[in-house]
Amino acid sequence: MVSPALLQFIRRCVDSIETLEILLLLQRTPETFWTPAAIDSQLGMKQGAAAKRLARLADEQLVVTGSSGAFRYAPRDEEDRATVAALTTAYADQRASVVNAVFSENLERLRAFSDAFRMKDQ
Repeated sequence: MVSPALLQFIRRCVDSIETLEILLLLQRTPETFWTPAAIDSQLGMKQGAAAKRLARLADEQLVVTGSSGAFRYAPRDEEDRATVAALTTAYADQRASVVNAVFSENLERLRAFSDAFRMKDQ
């Protein structure tokens, strides 16, 4: 089972498995700047997939952008750094639980979006 702290982090920062995989790749190589194209290639994503995910991680202040447009892991504080480390461990030890948490959060977002339209129609 994923801890409440990790669930909150996933809710805030991880909108897809692709985002999770990118975050964990960058966390494993904190001194390396990665271009979106290099991440796409490394993780077997379709071309252009990483760019959108990286923008979200940058908005959450988990990565920074270098002058060349490449990104590297740089959480805003030690709390986020510790949470990403815990997420890395949870993903290695309880992969199904973490994947379910990501998908559950996406399902909740979709329900809220759908409910917003349903309320307008009434």
